[in-house]
Amino acid sequence: MAKNKHVEEQLNKKARHVLGKNMMENKYIQDLKMALNRAEAKVGSLQTKISFTEQQIKTLREELNTRLTVETEMQNLNRDYDSIHTNYKTLLERREQAALSQSVDNESIALKFRIAEPPNKPLKPSSPNRLILSTIVLFSGLALGFSFAFGLFYIKPTFMTTGQLREAIGLPVLGSVSFNSNNSILNNKQHVMLFTAISSGLLITYVGIMIFEFMRVKQVNIPNLLHSVYDRL
Repeated sequence: MAKNKHVEEQLNKKARHVLGKNMMENKYIQDLKMALNRAEAKVGSLQTKISFTEQQIKTLREELNTRLTVETEMQNLNRDYDSIHTNYKTLLERREQAALSQSVDNESIALKFRIAEPPNKPLKPSSPNRLILSTIVLFSGLALGFSFAFGLFYIKPTFMTTGQLREAIGLPVLGSVSFNSNNSILNNKQHVMLFTAISSGLLITYVGIMIFEFMRVKQVNIPNLLHSVYDRL
């Protein structure tokens, strides 16, 4: 077997040698070889283009996957943004409502007030003392009336006796003549009656005010007292 194999290799070697020498001399074979070389070069170029195209396809697929991923993520972000924006608007409205409620509460608190002591009716006025005030008013009125009367007397003096006339003019008075007029007497009586009525009314008013104030200070129920007096009558 080993011998046959060696012989076969020798024969193949000789055949290639003979064929190679013939090919180099055959123009047709040379053309075929050149065509084959061109074909191999074209095949190599096409393989390079195929590799480049495959690389581009791979890159485009990666970019497509990346784009799909980005679009998916963008959709998720948009959805999250819409949800967050809705929640933000809701929270903003709640904050405004809370601020408005707090403002109303603050205004309500500002308007509230506490009564430290319940309202009560004073037992007596703080001032002035009406008893003393009424007395002062009475005597002031009397003093003013007397002052006015004396003022009229000095402005329009009237001589009641001859001695007053003598002292006033510094001359001797020889005599006097009495003269009575009915109109003068009537006027004097009217003046006296008017003075008496005014004085009496003033005193009665003063006494009434004193009694009223005294009973009020002593917390006497005046309507009930008058009603009981009326019933007894």
